[in-house]
Amino acid sequence: MIDLFIDFVKSVVDFLVLGVEQFYALDWQTLLVLFWFTFIFDLPRYLIPDLLAWMWDILWGVENRLRPPRERDPVLERKPLVSVIVPALNAEATIASTIETILETDWPNKEVIVVDDGSDDRTFAIASDYARRDRRVKVFRKKYRGGKASALNLGFQASRGEFIIAVDSDTSFERESITNLIRRFEDPRVGAVSGNLRVKNQDKSLCTRLQACEYLQTISIARIVLSSLNLLMVVCGAFGAFRRDVLVQTGGWDPGIGDDSNMTVKARKLRPRVAFAPDARAYTSVPETWTKLWVQRKRWDKNFVRNRLKKHANILNPTRFHPSNLGSVSIEFFYRVLLLVAFYAYLVYLFLFFPHMLPLVVVATFVIYGLANYVSLFAAVMVSKQYDQLELVLYAPLMLYYRLFLRAVRTVAYIEEFLRLNYRDPFYPTEVWENIPQW
Repeated sequence: MIDLFIDFVKSVVDFLVLGVEQFYALDWQTLLVLFWFTFIFDLPRYLIPDLLAWMWDILWGVENRLRPPRERDPVLERKPLVSVIVPALNAEATIASTIETILETDWPNKEVIVVDDGSDDRTFAIASDYARRDRRVKVFRKKYRGGKASALNLGFQASRGEFIIAVDSDTSFERESITNLIRRFEDPRVGAVSGNLRVKNQDKSLCTRLQACEYLQTISIARIVLSSLNLLMVVCGAFGAFRRDVLVQTGGWDPGIGDDSNMTVKARKLRPRVAFAPDARAYTSVPETWTKLWVQRKRWDKNFVRNRLKKHANILNPTRFHPSNLGSVSIEFFYRVLLLVAFYAYLVYLFLFFPHMLPLVVVATFVIYGLANYVSLFAAVMVSKQYDQLELVLYAPLMLYYRLFLRAVRTVAYIEEFLRLNYRDPFYPTEVWENIPQW
């Protein structure tokens, strides 16, 4: 057994040494032939937007440019009532910190509505204790679990706020989070605003650290680009705000996979813009194991097909809804579906025509993507002003393998969704799921 292990290690080392030798002998023509997918698709997708946002921030300041243009902000001057709805299921470990950080924010006119969705732990008792001590806190308990959407809708029915913020029961706020979120509604075209999420439990495992890197790139910086181009289609379910009239006219949240993005699309049908508030920061917990991350991301990927391509396919009609919706979904389809197919075609291309160059491909891929991720993560830290996250740049070389993991998840999710395999969402009770329209 030891001899077999030694032989395996020796084979791997020989493979990598050969790759390094081929790498140093590489000319630019061979580089382009071997890595056309990387240079044409992947690097422009992951690196160029980050660099543009960084340059934009250096020249003009991202946060100031994304704020409403007027010197006087009538929304902030009026200080309207803001309702923060917290759906909770077995959240006894986190619900207290969530309530406390909401109450400690600097927005003076707010109410906190906690909806216990049939928990069997001390969630209701803990939240009720806050309600007894602070009249701004209201607590409702559902005898039977109905899912996150039903809890949000119950909270909305009990709310009185002009603006509604939906947060997860493990989300923690910074002091100015609500103020920086609500100020984006000064623009009457904005129907919903996405907050800026950071990973609360990033030190728990390698899995959470890589998710923290991803959040930096895809939320803290990528949403700056999408929002500025009016292409943002998802308001984070863990921290996002809506106008009350948008929720009234759309009927609130629909149960099923992707209730956050589904609500965002409904908001875009009424008002043409969804904004991102990079200075409205909150902290949320992410899956700490690869198995749990697989389950979460498979639901997220299925949501794109089910909600944007099926349920809300009519949003692609530019004569009925704002043309930016067609542009946004088209871009998502290109990056999510077409590039996924192109990636597998690229792998087949390499194995068929350049099997002898595979050692070079492995080594060069590690070097190219490692350098690109160093630049991308550093740019994300600089733009988001989250300088305490600089240590995450050290994980840049591992982001290549993290993204390969996410591509595998996406592949399985799309196959299952298009073939309607494992279609039921296990996060909703059976009796609720059976009454949900199936798209």
